[in-house]
Amino acid sequence: MNTSKLYMSDFYFNDAGDFRLDKGDFAVTQIDDGVALAQEIQDRIKSYPGEWLVYPTRGSIISEAQGSPNNRETHSAIEDAIRMALTFDLFLNQDDFSVLVAPVSTSQVAVRIDFSDQGLSRSSRRQSTVKIIYDLDGTTPYIGRM
Repeated sequence: MNTSKLYMSDFYFNDAGDFRLDKGDFAVTQIDDGVALAQEIQDRIKSYPGEWLVYPTRGSIISEAQGSPNNRETHSAIEDAIRMALTFDLFLNQDDFSVLVAPVSTSQVAVRIDFSDQGLSRSSRRQSTVKIIYDLDGTTPYIGRM
């Protein structure tokens, strides 16, 4: 896992993409507890290639699933897009995480990414999870974290 890129994720963002405030100041991520890693995973999944000026290839093509039927083929395409977004620049290795996409309604899927924060935690290896509801029909595809 390439942890050097995580130090750029100093500020914590809420589900709407705004800076989260804590007692009138910016809330900062705690590298030690894996919050920065979870934030980076979410940022990569929720953005699309070309959205980041400094990193034009960062992001996922999960948005291509919008308008698709909620079936196994679409779920597989979403999983592949997430895997590519997290591994293309060696940010994570394939063995560092797992992805599960499952239907929760006729137009929504739950995306679950389980990952290890090994390399970040000084104490021990811990498993963490990022969960997102993705709306295949909506104009705002990300409903938020579960």
